[in-house]
Amino acid sequence: MITAVRFSRFEFSDEELNASGLDISGDEVRISFYSKGAVLPVHFHGKNVLMPWGNRTLKEIPRTGGCKIESLKAGKWQWLRPREAYILASCALVGGVWFQVRQGIEAVVVRDKAGVDHCYPLIRPSTHYFKIMTGSELMPALINQIL
Repeated sequence: MITAVRFSRFEFSDEELNASGLDISGDEVRISFYSKGAVLPVHFHGKNVLMPWGNRTLKEIPRTGGCKIESLKAGKWQWLRPREAYILASCALVGGVWFQVRQGIEAVVVRDKAGVDHCYPLIRPSTHYFKIMTGSELMPALINQIL
């Protein structure tokens, strides 16, 4: 699973970034899934938005930080009416290893009972190289990129 992402601060206004309490360092923003109130930089319905990263507390939506593509294709998320999106990451962290993300990470967005959208990065079985590099059996679904 992805445990952190980095993205360009210029994808969002200073007001949006400051309101979210994100760690801004120069031109880059770094977010960890394990941070309280973790959000992801998401391109959704033609706009860039900061959206809660998965779910760790609510009972009505999956308590996880990612969605396996196999589960999505098998219809296990159908009851949530997932919608397509992508994460505006320039780098991601898996297994303690940072790697470059060229065009983004595929994701789905689901809405909780309060009407708040949550973003789940799509994950798939690792390639041999990715598994050797990170030690992880799963890797993010990168857009037009194979590691």
